[in-house]
Amino acid sequence: MTGTTHRTLYELGRGGMGTVELVEEKGAGGHRLVAIKRILPDLAREARARGMFLKEARLLARIDHPNVVRTFEVDPGDEDQPPKIVMEFVDGASLHEALGAAKTGLPVPIAARIAHDVALGLHAAHELRDETGRPLGVVHRDVSPHNVVVTFDGRVKRLDFGVAKIDEGTRTQTGEVRGK
Repeated sequence: MTGTTHRTLYELGRGGMGTVELVEEKGAGGHRLVAIKRILPDLAREARARGMFLKEARLLARIDHPNVVRTFEVDPGDEDQPPKIVMEFVDGASLHEALGAAKTGLPVPIAARIAHDVALGLHAAHELRDETGRPLGVVHRDVSPHNVVVTFDGRVKRLDFGVAKIDEGTRTQTGEVRGK
């Protein structure tokens, strides 16, 4: 949204690469709640970390699927401002939190539905193609309950593609572990 203002309400989460905040966004079209992921300030000064963050942002922006969090804007930042990703706010709980609350486990039909929806979101990422139609070869590499949100109305959303692999002719180095 052009001419938008952002007011941070609170931090939703913090990881090794960045923070995610719940933000009220106001603009000419009205206001909405969004989630903004920002790279940690120390990492924003490192070219490699900044590049990985922007790679995740650009990948997320390409995925248009109901089981993957939507990306509204990728801001590459500048010398004074770190890059950020403006995403839909998903009102729910992580699958990790849901499993912790369900002390006896989830009923099989619910667990099967969540697994099904997670697989659909991953499939959408795996099927991504570049502008010429060439498959990008995306592999998520961090499929864990922490990176799945179940909304309070029952939808399932995949998020955090920070360690996803895109087939760019590069390989993870021997001994280097990415994801879970």
